[in-house]
Amino acid sequence: MTVQFDTIFSLGRDCEIGLQMQRFGWQMDGSVFEWLVTPWDGMMRIFADEGARLGQKIYPSDGGHGAACSHYDVLYWHEFPRNAFELVEFSVEAVQACRAKLRHKMQKMLARCETASAVLFIRQGVSTTAPIDRFAKGEPFGQNELNGFVDMIAARFPRLKFSLLFMEIEGEVRAQITGPLDPRITHVILPAMRPQGDRGQMVAPAAEWDEVFSAIPYSQPRRDMARGEMTG
Repeated sequence: MTVQFDTIFSLGRDCEIGLQMQRFGWQMDGSVFEWLVTPWDGMMRIFADEGARLGQKIYPSDGGHGAACSHYDVLYWHEFPRNAFELVEFSVEAVQACRAKLRHKMQKMLARCETASAVLFIRQGVSTTAPIDRFAKGEPFGQNELNGFVDMIAARFPRLKFSLLFMEIEGEVRAQITGPLDPRITHVILPAMRPQGDRGQMVAPAAEWDEVFSAIPYSQPRRDMARGEMTG
């Protein structure tokens, strides 16, 4: 990556990228996907209609522990209050707040893509724990999906300089790259450390994330998380 990025957006699949960026000391640029569980197809549909149906048709999932979207098949994992049993509590007000928040973040993200000098999109992983995810069910994911995303962004934002960092972790469902990738795509595989929590996702050691992040030319300074100070 030789472009100096002034904006970094997480594309999910879940909140891991956001958590790692915060730990590393990078500011968050307000991606709508930061805290959602987003299948690849759902992400593509959200970009295609600019998130017009975010937060509209929501139903309980994962035994009531999650809230799923019937339009995009995403999980709103952190968007609703929970009771003492960690079950999602739905109300008219909570649904309206979810929709307003996500629509606001989507519009800010799109507006930033219109004005940024250079954007790096980061996506981790092929499959998700969302109820409907064809790649989690075994359908192959490869260069067509990755190149298709780049083509879509280039068509929507013709003046934007951007790259896609696609990160995978060993031990998970992996992309099957059998053909050439667009030169704006960087594909990285991180070693697995352990399953995370009761949902069984694999995680990579912090040092591996730091090595990748340290190689990204990002114009924003890092914050020393221990002292709250900015570093170059």
